Amino acid sequence: MKKTALLGILCVLVVEAAGCMMGPNYKRPTVSVPTAFRSAMPDQPAAAASLGNEKWWDVYQDPVLADLIHTALQQNYDVRIAAARVLEAQGATRYNARQPVSLS
Repeated sequence: MKKTALLGILCVLVVEAAGCMMGPNYKRPTVSVPTAFRSAMPDQPAAAASLGNEKWWDVYQDPVLADLIHTALQQNYDVRIAAARVLEAQGATRYNARQPVSLS
């Protein structure tokens, strides 16, 4: 019984060691990364107007929908807090993008 357990443990260790030896031929794939990001350069004007930059309720051109959205934003404090946090995060990322990175 003891020899069988030792043989089983030895087999498991051999299989694990063989598994660790797999993959020495791994090569990292090349990834195309854009040279600049739109949010990293807020001072530069956009090349063309984008639908993604529009307010979604203005896209539909529905005055009732726009009125409902404005009423909800004025009277819903949770949405106002969330919108303030979004603006704060955007400001922080713009501020941090301009700061040099210090590794010390």
